[in-house]
Amino acid sequence: MAKMWRMLAAAPVIAALAACDGAQDQGAENMAAINAADAPPTADARDANLIPERFLGEWDSSEEACRDESSEMRLVVQPQHLQFYEGSARVRSVGPAGGDGIAVAATLDAEGMTEERRFDLALEPDGRLAVTTGGSTMVRVRC
Repeated sequence: MAKMWRMLAAAPVIAALAACDGAQDQGAENMAAINAADAPPTADARDANLIPERFLGEWDSSEEACRDESSEMRLVVQPQHLQFYEGSARVRSVGPAGGDGIAVAATLDAEGMTEERRFDLALEPDGRLAVTTGGSTMVRVRC
């Protein structure tokens, strides 16, 4: 329905352009632009909002903490979600950050509050995960 309304709204513009010399080509381009706006996102666009596979998994402060299911430092990284001990973050976008790291913009729900937050994730040479947010960095091992 929204597509039909957009097409109807664009009709006067297209008609005016058709009156101009060579306007049929322009009208076709305008219709293509309208139809492209309705197209679902491409695979590349969807992948741009996913945390890369190398960061995925369960992480904690130590190997010993990995054996404790109730560890307060546990972090589960999924393609579109970060799960903490007392909260979770829904990924909104993922981009580059320093070296091979990524910047994750997310909506954090924790302890009854919701806020937008940036998490920088980087893998250290020894395989540990460094997570920086709010100027503070926590390093975790893969469980």
